[in-house]
Amino acid sequence: MSYLNKTSFIFGTLLSVSLLFIATSLSAQTKEKGLKITRFEGAGKVLSIDIPAANTAQASMQSAGNNASPLLASEAVIQKHKALFGLKNTSQLKVESIKTDGIGNSHLRYNQVACSGLPVVGAGLASHVNRQGAVYLLETRIENELPASVCRRPRFRGSRAKKSGRLSTKLRKRIARAARRAVSKRDPNAPKLYAVSVKPVVYSKSLVNNTSGLKTVPAWQVELRDRAGIAAAWQVFMDSRGRLLKEPVNMVSGLNRRIFDCTYDPPGSGFPCSLDVLDPVFNPPYYHGRSEGMPVRGPYPDSSDPIHFGMTKVDDTYDYVLSIHNMTFDYYGIDGANNQGGTGRSGGGSNTADTNLFNYLEVGYPTLCGPELANAYYNGSSGNLSFCANAATLDIVAHEYGHAIWNEIAFVPTDSGLSTIAEGWGDVYGEAAEEYTNGTTDWFAGTGSGYPYPRVLWDPWQGLSDLTGLPHPKRRHSSYYYCGTEDSGGIHVNSTVFSYAMYLFSVGGEFNGCIIGGHGVDKAVKIIRQSLFGKWPWTTWEEIRVAMIGACNSLYGAGTPTCNDFVAAMQATEMDQPGACSATPEAAPACAVKKMGSVESVWPNGYKAATLFAPGEDIWVRATGAMPNVSGDVYLTSQDPARAEWSAITPLSGTSKVSVSVDSSGNALQYVARTGQPGFYDLVVDGNQDGYYQSWADSVITIEVRTMSDGDGVCYLAQNAEQSENCHDQPLDCGCSTGMYCSRISCDMNDTPAFWMCTKTPKPKRKLCLADNFALNYN
Repeated sequence: MSYLNKTSFIFGTLLSVSLLFIATSLSAQTKEKGLKITRFEGAGKVLSIDIPAANTAQASMQSAGNNASPLLASEAVIQKHKALFGLKNTSQLKVESIKTDGIGNSHLRYNQVACSGLPVVGAGLASHVNRQGAVYLLETRIENELPASVCRRPRFRGSRAKKSGRLSTKLRKRIARAARRAVSKRDPNAPKLYAVSVKPVVYSKSLVNNTSGLKTVPAWQVELRDRAGIAAAWQVFMDSRGRLLKEPVNMVSGLNRRIFDCTYDPPGSGFPCSLDVLDPVFNPPYYHGRSEGMPVRGPYPDSSDPIHFGMTKVDDTYDYVLSIHNMTFDYYGIDGANNQGGTGRSGGGSNTADTNLFNYLEVGYPTLCGPELANAYYNGSSGNLSFCANAATLDIVAHEYGHAIWNEIAFVPTDSGLSTIAEGWGDVYGEAAEEYTNGTTDWFAGTGSGYPYPRVLWDPWQGLSDLTGLPHPKRRHSSYYYCGTEDSGGIHVNSTVFSYAMYLFSVGGEFNGCIIGGHGVDKAVKIIRQSLFGKWPWTTWEEIRVAMIGACNSLYGAGTPTCNDFVAAMQATEMDQPGACSATPEAAPACAVKKMGSVESVWPNGYKAATLFAPGEDIWVRATGAMPNVSGDVYLTSQDPARAEWSAITPLSGTSKVSVSVDSSGNALQYVARTGQPGFYDLVVDGNQDGYYQSWADSVITIEVRTMSDGDGVCYLAQNAEQSENCHDQPLDCGCSTGMYCSRISCDMNDTPAFWMCTKTPKPKRKLCLADNFALNYN
């Protein structure tokens, strides 16, 4: 069977409301209990919970065991944080899928179900677990207001389903007729349709419309197709009175898939790939390739070919193209990449209504595929898509389809800067297809391909480049940015600068001193496509960057939170700077902020500011004017007067970073370390907690630890009175002024402890010592 059989695939993808971040409003990030939490603006609902390593290790490892499976680790963390995203009971979450990517991280998808056991449309949770078994990110779309009405047996215009939940034939037909009438009003030319699925669901208007205050109601989800299941596929949502909850969606229109199988070269055909060709060698007979409307072909049956035996790439890609075609229609309103039904280009010998896709390219072209069999190609002349066996995954197919969209609207770029962005665009379109199809995305280019050099879009440093052997860059001035001539100027290596910018804009995050709200990958791909629309005559990186900002302004409005965050995402990744391949030095991003405000080193409990300390004293830091409810990290390091931008912050041996939490008033006070050997040191305040120094986001406080001695020019007042220098023991530094006497002072009747201070008379004193500030009361 194919990866997704036709029926389940259509039903899984026709739902135009994806699980996470689809058409979301502005989100805001806060720090709560060490977590980075992104919420819907206004609604306050949690979009995502970014869990630092220390917290996730404690939550998932300790609760589920040090060798916890991804499922057990996820359940432990969800249970711990369920109140944050409004989940009253974890039994409302049902595991739908568990997938592992190429670097060993696991991605679990849960659907939310109501008390009746019915699925909540558009609701669920995605849990991302690293290869060490710790949850690092939760993405949530939870409906926490489920009224009692959704717990009852579903009904339609007065009739109820059976107690078992099953529908009577009569009730099913009534619901189907209502759905067909709704489609006929939308499209009078639609063919005769048949209901292939009628099922009760719970419909959250707030989640579907990405707003707050709307009702959650019992509903019916109906899937309609023509008899052949080719020309039309509609999805309809109705409430219990038969009223439409959203406009019916037509998911197939004029699609003509031609999926070739290159494992079989028909005798005398003169063509190395097959389409609907019977191979009589096998029993039962096997058809190579699959054209529109043809049945599932099933696993490749040749056991003498261990590389391809059992593969279902023909059926997989047949299904993928349907979802990508539907997504393209939903997002852009165009019929295929070329708006003529497919990807074909008449000038290249292909019919424009066709989407020609060639599988198993390695059979005829082994050098193109390499040992990993993970390459894929888009032919800009014919519009054909070609894939080596392991590259025929959903996001890679969508990546190449994205090139077809770019080519049809604009052109195949020749400038390396434009080509770099085009590759990044393909990766982003691949992630959009994953979310559209599966309800969530892993932001990992090439999921399931097994390619050892992946592009990890959520953190490009996690994946090594096959060209450089180094991590992929996150910003244009990165030392990982490739400036050579191979790979057409490093277009695949450097593409992660753009794709990471789109990740930040889609999901939200903090990078390079900038804080960006998340707005959904659907908005990202709509903005990119709009920038291509009209064949704007740009030829350089900078011109398309400006074009994309203009596209955002035209779609969502200049100065809106959406476009402000889009600009910030590009500033954070330095897309507006010349980059590492130029002679221009890196500059502070315009969006960068020092969110920890003004930070200074102080004595315990913030008694006074200080940069001079004696050995064995405590160092605290005090922050004022910081962003409320955020946190930063403080490191005690060796002094570095020439600390380089983006250098790793390394704590002194025997010390570790200390997290400092800011209160709601923008203030913080935190113990950092105890002084040791004399010398000069730096307190590095890592405002964005990335472990790297950026002068525009972080602060450095230089302190001195000194063994005090008489004659060094400092009369040192220590943190405790016993260690302070005084006029008796250090007369050179602390001697009394003219007319004053160095007198012995005691704090109790036992004459202990004793101090020496300058007084107006030489008589011994016995006074009250104020322990909180080590001073004396002379009233």
